Amino acid sequence: ECLAQKPDDPIVLSNLGLARLEEKRYEEALDYLGRAIAIRPLFASPHVHRGRVYVALGRPADAERDFRRAVEISPLSPETRNALGAFLLQAGRPEAAAAQFRASVESLPTSEGYRGLAKSLSVLKDSSAAERAWRDEIGLEPFDSQAHFGLAAILADRGDLIGAQKEYEAGLETDPNNAEAQAALSRLRRQRGTSNAR
Repeated sequence: ECLAQKPDDPIVLSNLGLARLEEKRYEEALDYLGRAIAIRPLFASPHVHRGRVYVALGRPADAERDFRRAVEISPLSPETRNALGAFLLQAGRPEAAAAQFRASVESLPTSEGYRGLAKSLSVLKDSSAAERAWRDEIGLEPFDSQAHFGLAAILADRGDLIGAQKEYEAGLETDPNNAEAQAALSRLRRQRGTSNAR
């Protein structure tokens, strides 16, 4: 109905493309997004959405081209930086991903940006910087269980069993059925019991 009223509205076309992406109707998504880009070439969102369609279709070179174009159009946008960062992290390029997520949070701190930065830095084995990113994420989103679990894993690896236990417990408050976190917490409690017995 919206399209009938505004057939040349790039925002409507972009939103329809996103809806088709979520419905896994990829060819229709590409059509809508291509039309949005043709009408307004300097509109970043349809490039981000089309990049995600290309990822779903197994076309990584096309996806990267669209994600990079979105960043060129809107370099201060967390949406564009986070999309490119997530693509690069998934593609096994954590250093490049970290650079995108860092630019994202420097522009506008968001949970998604800090989460991506922390994951990238964890893959790079930079646990101090990853810890800071997880703590920044928790500062923005105190109930993000994944941030608490990510921080807990770093603290446990460092030997801070009390801190790790607190973070696992905090994460389990909002995600009580997370089997992996429950198992990690059980292991920590056993370790603490063993170290306290010495």
